[in-house]
Amino acid sequence: MKYLSSGEFHSQGSWIHPRRVLDSNEIIVMTEGHAYIDEDGTSYVLHAGDALLLEKGKEHGGYKENQAQEPVGFYWVHFRGGQWKKKYCTLPQPYQIQLLFRQLLHYSNTIQYPVEASDACAALILMEFNAQQDMAADTRAASLGKVCEWIRINADSKITVRTVAQKFGYHEDYMTRLFKDQFGIGMKAYINEERTKRIKGLLLTTSYPIKQIASMSGFDDYKEFLKFFRYHEGLSPSSFRKLYFNTHLNKR
Repeated sequence: MKYLSSGEFHSQGSWIHPRRVLDSNEIIVMTEGHAYIDEDGTSYVLHAGDALLLEKGKEHGGYKENQAQEPVGFYWVHFRGGQWKKKYCTLPQPYQIQLLFRQLLHYSNTIQYPVEASDACAALILMEFNAQQDMAADTRAASLGKVCEWIRINADSKITVRTVAQKFGYHEDYMTRLFKDQFGIGMKAYINEERTKRIKGLLLTTSYPIKQIASMSGFDDYKEFLKFFRYHEGLSPSSFRKLYFNTHLNKR
């Protein structure tokens, strides 16, 4: 792995990342504010503590300007070679990689250190980037397990992405990204899926009137309930119930 250059960026006023194609890879680690960057059609919203790897030969640049009153800060390093797992990560321990960046900037700007010191430190930054992705996956799995169980238990309520995010102390965008990474669907879709499962369970295992099931599923408006179920299942609740009317009862 070959180190090329690095720095610490802080915006002054409104700012947007320049659009370009580089002959090197770049790692950006956010320290404050938001950065809106896309690469080959994939868009990222970077928050403090996020890290993004931009690949050699792929066009990238800003797709939205930050507001003048919101400062933007991040570390960056350009290098060639190396291997990585994923391109984007919310770092569970941003301090570790920020410390390596401080060391890299010290080595690269102090003539007493050979260039090999910068190569080694840049390689450590990439290793830390990869390692924290594994840590983030473990942390997400544990956190999401609790979130998923809470959603399942409360599927009889009118829960939203916002109410779940507030319950667990996360930003809505962050929670949505976690669910998308882990399950391949957004958090809203996951909530709707759990609510639909509960409704189908009540339709198949009870003889409650459908209006009562609507109320038990967190719907104040019966028409809204019918619209919700038909949208997600392609048929009405009564039609769904009739699909499975045959059963077999045992008595001892």
